[in-house]
Amino acid sequence: VKQRQQRGIKNNMKDDDDGGEDVIVYAGEANKKNKSPQQKNETKKNIRREKSKMPKTGNLPDIHWRAIPMEHLRAHPSFCPLPHPSTIKHLTSLEDVRLFRQDSWQWDALHDGRCTTSQACAALGLLEQKAGHELGIPRSLRRGGTGAYHRLKGVALR
Repeated sequence: VKQRQQRGIKNNMKDDDDGGEDVIVYAGEANKKNKSPQQKNETKKNIRREKSKMPKTGNLPDIHWRAIPMEHLRAHPSFCPLPHPSTIKHLTSLEDVRLFRQDSWQWDALHDGRCTTSQACAALGLLEQKAGHELGIPRSLRRGGTGAYHRLKGVALR
């Protein structure tokens, strides 16, 4: 009993139900709210929902985790920016297509109907589940070939 009193907080309030004995309230229990079992279940469900929104592992990478914003990259002294696509009025040679940024519609139009290195693995089926497992490709990189199919079925610019 003395050990319990040392760990707890002694409350000298007398109550008719306890026969005038001292009431000991433990520090962990003093801060808890009196909730009904239904409220406790709702709280647990809300906690589970919050946890399920942000999985710590899985097949989908968090592309924003540790991502450096483009504004920061463009501010770096070693960064050589490509011109804005709207400033390119005409191409003097075929090599000038390298001036288009990857986030422009021109870049997408140039890559439609072409098998580029970024699509080759998926187009060959190397990123399918069974092949990826055999090749030791991480699960986060395994995907079907539908993206490559849609890129390749487009009409290539000539």
